[in-house]
Amino acid sequence: MRQPIVKKGAGWLAAAALLCAATSASFVLQAHRLDEVASRVAVKAPVPIGGKFTLRDTQGRVVTDKTYAGKWQLVFFGFTSCPDVCSTVMAEVAAALADLGPDAARVPPIFISMDPEQDSAQRIGDYLKAFDSRIVGLRGTDAQTQAAVRAFHVYSKKRATGSGYTLDHSAMLYLMQPDGAFGKLLNGDTPGHRLGADLRASLLQGHGS
Repeated sequence: MRQPIVKKGAGWLAAAALLCAATSASFVLQAHRLDEVASRVAVKAPVPIGGKFTLRDTQGRVVTDKTYAGKWQLVFFGFTSCPDVCSTVMAEVAAALADLGPDAARVPPIFISMDPEQDSAQRIGDYLKAFDSRIVGLRGTDAQTQAAVRAFHVYSKKRATGSGYTLDHSAMLYLMQPDGAFGKLLNGDTPGHRLGADLRASLLQGHGS
């Protein structure tokens, strides 16, 4: 298995490299352990997570880091042609939204595409509708996308395949607080009911719309 790349200033994130292209059981187990390590280490990370970004939703409307001010946000970085991991995470997010009921409106789920080359607004919209229409899909230019990736310290690496390319990337959910500050990392493979319970606990402890 390829070793994750350690980047200066964000060493903790390399441990979160859950590679979408892998499908073997041994890899899934290893990736799960890496995400567990990342979620523990990130609590002590001196590098701020989150920040300014400017993207567009699937309707073409500009969305920035200020758009959801006053609300919790559940942010995930992925791409629509991801072989399996992204779809699994989105399915669990959809289950969590159902578990939250009316409180789901207080935690907008946001899917940020890391593949502007292939992920058009239409493609992202169609992809997310298969899970839950409340999941907000965002995309931008390559420069805007990379700015968002850097702001959240997401591990991402383009890798050539026989049919084109894929993206190796971390599969963590970022829970952002109503004031825009980083809340915590959540494992992307967290079952929907547990994810819903975790989000509900955050809502009860914090503030926001």
